[in-house]
Amino acid sequence: MTSASSDNPTSASDLSPNASTGGVDGDQLLTSPSLLGLVATVYQGRHTGVLEVLVGGEPRRFHFRSGELHLVNGHPLAQRLASFLSEESQYETRGVDLDDTAAYDPRRAQRFQDSRPAAVREELESLVARIARFLAQLEGGRHHFRVSEELAAEDLVGPLPTSLLVMELAVLDKTDERLLSALGGPEQRLQAWGGAESADSIYWLDREEAFLLSRLEESRPLSAVLSASGLPRRRTLELLNRLRAVELIAPAAQVARNAPPPAVLASGAQRVSDTVVMRFTDLVAADLGRKPEVGLEVEEHRQFLANLLQRIGELTHYELLELPADAAEDQVRKAYDRLARRVHPSHGDRLDLQSGPEVLKVLFERVTEAYLVLSDPKRRSDYNRLMDIDPFRPPELTPEETEAAERQLADEYFRRAKVEVANQEWHSAHQLLKEVVRRHATVPHLMLLAQVQSKNPNWLHQAAGSYRRAAELDAKAVEPRIALAMTLEEVGDASGAMEQFEAALELMPGHPQAEAGIRRVKGLPNALGKKVAKGAKGSVPPLWRRLLDAFKTPDAEGGDTGK
Repeated sequence: MTSASSDNPTSASDLSPNASTGGVDGDQLLTSPSLLGLVATVYQGRHTGVLEVLVGGEPRRFHFRSGELHLVNGHPLAQRLASFLSEESQYETRGVDLDDTAAYDPRRAQRFQDSRPAAVREELESLVARIARFLAQLEGGRHHFRVSEELAAEDLVGPLPTSLLVMELAVLDKTDERLLSALGGPEQRLQAWGGAESADSIYWLDREEAFLLSRLEESRPLSAVLSASGLPRRRTLELLNRLRAVELIAPAAQVARNAPPPAVLASGAQRVSDTVVMRFTDLVAADLGRKPEVGLEVEEHRQFLANLLQRIGELTHYELLELPADAAEDQVRKAYDRLARRVHPSHGDRLDLQSGPEVLKVLFERVTEAYLVLSDPKRRSDYNRLMDIDPFRPPELTPEETEAAERQLADEYFRRAKVEVANQEWHSAHQLLKEVVRRHATVPHLMLLAQVQSKNPNWLHQAAGSYRRAAELDAKAVEPRIALAMTLEEVGDASGAMEQFEAALELMPGHPQAEAGIRRVKGLPNALGKKVAKGAKGSVPPLWRRLLDAFKTPDAEGGDTGK
């Protein structure tokens, strides 16, 4: 449902439920400075009679029964309206006893209209918008409402969804400032209210209106509603004015003055919740009418509902909608749409459930409650505090899940480290590889870390330590021991190098690097100038090693190849 705006708005109090009526005089006339305000007054007061507007000296008449607008049969718009209403919702007023409530019940007609297909509903909304525009054009003409127990016209068609008409008139051609003023300003506290028209007879709320109505079960400042609605400011102002026009919301002080006794108040609060749930039921039903598939075969659907019913009492709102605690608003909406379609009461007959739609009504109400809580920031915050749910707290993982997560992160760091090594970015590669082995040390991880550490002479002892860890992880691996031995040899630990070369030969007899390393280390003097014997302790200082390297002969170098 849409409305237009212009730079020439009507009075901000046009459709206020408290607009002055001027009283009922001897001729039973209702008057109001505003035509649009008078229409709202007639609707809210459930009056029967004729609204007359003089335009250019010609009267225009609009017929109301119990506050509902009817059209004169034969008028093009009436013909259009008649085509949308079934025989069950059409009422001939000729010869009908107005005191016979069984003969005419506008609420029954509204319910019937709401059950019609979405295309018909849209046509009715379009018709109402057209009539609202026409009435707005008559604003300024002399007007009054004549209360009458007999309708002047012999033949009427209706009722028109007059609650929708009043809601349309409330926002037609209003600027943002007018809409804000009509609600009492940003500091005005608003609250859901039954008012003159019980909420359960309003069947023309759209989803956003029902959503806002649920938010105002407790009084809130208008500024807070605007900031927390999740809707554009203009759209929120329009929706609130529409609800105000049919007295579904009112200033909190007015609600308090007219509050029912405490025992009734509790049921009244539930009544509003029931209305919202009912409205969501209708909206989902319309959606299922357009797209009936729910992604489940009949037997699979039955099993899904049975499982959900067994667990429903244990599930949090998040678990019910299968959402994480930090789910965004659009995630909440999509999760609700998916689940609400599956638990809608309309599936009762198709699935041949023993309890019929009753069990589905329970599930649907519970799912809708979860949605209304999680989609409202304040309610969600209160719910999280009550249930000790912290959206920013990392989920608790089992030891197996923790280990798997650490391994996954280590693998990602290792991949990035190899890229840094290929680019010869040794420092960043070193930092990444330290994180890798801290989270999940494997032989390949430790070997690459040691190779990077070997690029810096100051890190050689660290490289030896990394190679040693790799050798300890895989006692049968030869490569870590050869690399460790060569590193020890480079730092001057001849006996340590000899030990690792010999261990490598035991694992793989005839290994050429191990044999060459042993010959090399045996030929080197230790710090006292003695040759290192097999199994001897001691080391060659780095300075002494550099002197030896300077006097190496080609034959000695050839020993490195094992010749």
